[in-house]
Parts: sequence; C-alpha cells; structure tokens
Amino acid sequence: MEDSTSGVTVRQSSAGELWDARLEPILALTRGGRPEIVYRGVWVEADAGGMVVAAVGDPATPVHLRSAAKPFQALALVESGAAEAMAFSERELAIACASHAGSAEQVEVVEGLLARLGFSPRDLECGSALPLDEEEARRLERIGLAFGPQHHMCSGKHAAMLGLARHLRVNPTGYSQPFHPVQELIFTTISRETGLPPQSLYGGIDGCGVPVVWVPARVGAMLYARLAAGATPALALLRDAMIAHPDLVAGEGRLDTRVMRAASGAVVSKIGAGGVLGMGRVCSDARPGGGRGCVVKMAADPGPRLQAVAAGMLQKWGMREAAGRVWPEEEHRLRNGLGKDVGDVELMVSPTCREPGALSPQGVTVSLERIGPTLAAFLEREWPAAERESLGRSFAWSTEPLGAAARRGGRVVGVAAGNLVGGVLELTELLVAASERGRGVGSALLTAVEGETWRRGGHRVCITVWAGSAAEDFYRHKGYVRLALVPGHYQQGTQALLAKDQVEGAASPSAPQGGSV
Repeated sequence: MEDSTSGVTVRQSSAGELWDARLEPILALTRGGRPEIVYRGVWVEADAGGMVVAAVGDPATPVHLRSAAKPFQALALVESGAAEAMAFSERELAIACASHAGSAEQVEVVEGLLARLGFSPRDLECGSALPLDEEEARRLERIGLAFGPQHHMCSGKHAAMLGLARHLRVNPTGYSQPFHPVQELIFTTISRETGLPPQSLYGGIDGCGVPVVWVPARVGAMLYARLAAGATPALALLRDAMIAHPDLVAGEGRLDTRVMRAASGAVVSKIGAGGVLGMGRVCSDARPGGGRGCVVKMAADPGPRLQAVAAGMLQKWGMREAAGRVWPEEEHRLRNGLGKDVGDVELMVSPTCREPGALSPQGVTVSLERIGPTLAAFLEREWPAAERESLGRSFAWSTEPLGAAARRGGRVVGVAAGNLVGGVLELTELLVAASERGRGVGSALLTAVEGETWRRGGHRVCITVWAGSAAEDFYRHKGYVRLALVPGHYQQGTQALLAKDQVEGAASPSAPQGGSV
C-alpha cells in the first residue's frame, strides 16, 4: 500500500512490524545509568534434535544466516565426496568455512587451493575487496599491488564451490547463481539436515553473490548443535577443521577466532553479517537430543559488541574463564575521547530455561474437562506457588466484570465490556452502531470504562485490535500506546496490543451524560 502526502511517497509494509514483534532486548549501551541504545533480537539455544532448550524472543523468527551458514554450505563439498576426491586439507576446509581478514596466510591458502584445483582468482565470483587485515593492506599498498577477489572474506567459500563444480563435472561459470547445480546441491544438502524443503531455505542473495540460507532461528541453533556434536562424519570433519585453525576462520582479534581460542576447542563459532552469530558446544553426543547450539540475530548489527553476546553464551555453558577472555572487563565500559568512563555495555538477558522433560510422563493421563469445582480448587491451591517461583511473591486475584452501554432514546447504540483483573481492565468489546459512528459515542464509552477502572483502583486499560486498522488509530488518538504485536493471531491476522495507564494524580472522569455503567 502507498500513501502520497505532500509529494512524498511512503511504502507501507507489515514485514518490519512482524519482525519487531518477535524480538526482545538483548544488548544495551547505557549512559548515566540509563539505556541510550538498545539492540533487540532473537537468541535461541537448541539440541541436535531441534528441541529448543532456551530462548529470548520468538524461536520461529526467520533468520538470514549470512556467513554463519558457511559450514553448512561447505557440507555439500564433503558429503558429495568432492573434498576427499580432491584431497582437501584441514586448512582448506577451514578456509571454506571462513570469513577471513585477507591476511597473507589466509590468502596464501586460498590461492594455493585455487591453483591446485586448476583455477585462478579471476574465476572467483565474489568480487574484489580490500583486506580487513591492516598489515596485509599496508603491504599491498607499499609494493604497489592491487587487491583482488582472493582478498575477499568469502573467497575460501567460493574456491570450494569451484571445486564442487569441477567434481560434479558441470560448467563452473555462474556457480554462484541460485539455479546452478552447485547451489542446488548445497540447498538439497542443507534440506536433509533441517528437514525443510530446499525452496523454503532460499533467502535472497548475499553480499558475495551467492544465495543466502534462510531458516527459523531454532533450526539454525539445531544446525550448530549438530555441527558441534559431529552428528555426521562430514559435520565432524568440518567442525574439527574450524577448531584446529581458528586463525583461518576469521583472523587475529576477530570474534570467531577469539571465541574458539578462548574455549580451547570446546566451542565452534561463526558470525554472519547483519548481527548474526552461530555457536556450538562441542561434545561427543550426536544423538537427536544431544549437543547444544545457539543462533543469535540482532535487529541492528552491534559490531564488535557482539562479543558480549558470545561471552554470555559461553558463561551459560559454564565457561566463565573463556567468557572473560572474549569479553574482558575493560571492554564493558564506554569511554569518551579523553579516555574517561561515560557508560556501559550491558547484556540485558541470560537465556535460561529448564531442560525439557519427558513428553509423556508415566502414570499420568490427560483428559479434556470443564473447569468445575475440583479443577478450580487445584488452580486456587497451586497458583500462589507458581507466582512465587516466577515473581518472588503471590497475589490476591479477583476478576470483576465491567461494562458500559450508550443509549439514544432508550435504544442501545454502543457497548463496552471487559474484565478487571489484577488492576488491569482487559477490554474485550467496544462496539458502536454503524449509524452512530463518528458522533463521539465510542469516545464516551471509553471514557466511562476508563474512569470506572481508575475508581476501582485499576492502573491500566488494554485492548487488542487489528494492527494498522482505523480502530488502532482511534485508540492511539485517545492516548493508547502499542505494547506489542501478535502475528498469526485471530484469523491468522496480526493484532496490536494497546494500553493506557492512569496518570498519577489525575482525577477519575465520571460517566458521560446519557450513558450507564
């Protein structure tokens, strides 16, 4: 939908709203003890069978894995037999999974692999890039050499794809295109690992020109659990190559290298552009319920501060010393140009939840029943303990129905209804007759139920409406704010949760003339 106002065209899309509704705050930069920048995202930990064991945000959030998919793109090279047939070394497998810095050592491995396979840097379809490694960039400038495709951070992956094309005996030209046999085999291979159809995995084109892998965050976490557990011989081979050569996977001072060195072989790590991080805790348990992997996707790339998230995952896995090396105490602070502390980098969450128990406990039967006296007694007895577990205290709850009617000449022309629960009026109905709309009836009803909520000691009125609808505009005009979006809700539509809080010291308005409460 487009809206043209004053010559400005605004394109409206629900994509951003749907994405935002699934995210939660993960990382914050604070100044003066108050949040200045908050990075929202999704953070999921899963086992090798795909069971989510911890999450912040919605685990079903689709994620462009970007370069975090490289180990799984390289999986086709190994499972097809190409790596063995072409005698890929451990270092060459590591560079195939790398987002390298273009250091002299890393470029040497890429150039050596290309030459051995019968290719040259000109055959790479990733484009040229200045080395991220400052020493190598200065050396090239000093001797007057231009940087080339071999210096691109994805050149190792591209070299491996050329090798796969040769093994498949297909024309290597265009190997980066979505319908080339190389890419089709890569997506088929990842499909077998995830159980998702190959076509559903396609998420557009990456910065280096190859297709992007797009999966739910929980599936990405499962992939890293399977990689870390060595769920297949091919995954174990790639995992071991990455851990043995962390300097090739990223580079000196870069996050993946720091994580894998700090964990001393206990963790495999791979970041992706756009604030993506994949990590797996290495173990020998390759069963469906074994292994642990995580995927983090931030709505905005926090850059080097992503190390705080990596450190949080290491700490959750019991690797405190490694976490301290990845995110040292001095890097928790923000400093100004004079070197003085002016703020903090704070990890806002620790993704924790209990390990999943048995799905069918022995001796327990489940039946569908109405909530009668027996079940109500159970709920009344058990809720206080559940509240203490979650909130540290229990509450005295009551549900009070609250409603208002608008009449004209004795005829009902509008109704508002809801329930006051725990100090919050959950407004379930506010409907005005079609012939009366636009004449202030809805406003009068809303004022009446708000006033009665405040009079009874309530502090908030909330309601859900269709996101972006005229109803949402009406409530926003009345001082309501959007707290959250609920995608795929009633009739599979997107609902907006709106709320209005009582203003401290404000008088409780009385019911409008001609209405009843």
